[in-house]
Amino acid sequence: LQSGTEGAITEDMKALIVLCVLCAAFVASAEVRPPAVAGAFYTNEPEGLKSQVEEMLAAADAGEKHPAARALVVPHAGFVFSGPTAAKAYARLPVEGVHRIVLLGPSHHFGFRGGAVPATGRTGFATPLGTMALDLDAIGKLRGLDLFDGPAEAHAAEHSLEVQLPFLQIAAPQAKLVPILVGSNTDAASCVEMAR
Repeated sequence: LQSGTEGAITEDMKALIVLCVLCAAFVASAEVRPPAVAGAFYTNEPEGLKSQVEEMLAAADAGEKHPAARALVVPHAGFVFSGPTAAKAYARLPVEGVHRIVLLGPSHHFGFRGGAVPATGRTGFATPLGTMALDLDAIGKLRGLDLFDGPAEAHAAEHSLEVQLPFLQIAAPQAKLVPILVGSNTDAASCVEMAR
């Protein structure tokens, strides 16, 4: 910084202020996992995505009625391939009363045993429709268990959970999320223990 400029903001000080603002914005946005496959597995245009999901859910809900589901098994490919099938599952969610969603999906990029929960400090997962809040209490309890100590960084580029989020943001907008990636080295006994 230049000396002898008391009371005046120099160009160096302006640059430092801008740098501090940018760093603060990066730290704040690091709390939310950004979408990794928007624009590839589904559209990254918010209004188009909302319309597409609403149309798939409406088409899936037309015709025969089924009781509300407590658990779903849903595909995780791109919407063009599996969107209508996923919508048939999500159309069975209760209209009200869904407060927590435990979302399990395979890790395609990291091999480990058990589950991986998001990193400490992560507060939400984003899509073009906005941010879905995480259930931090539930995740914190899981984080303390041996079978849920998989690598948090496995969530960064993973699509298996992300492609579920637009459906959940429309079908269960008040729900908080417990996203768990399951490693390929997880055997049946570990799955039973994780469920328990």
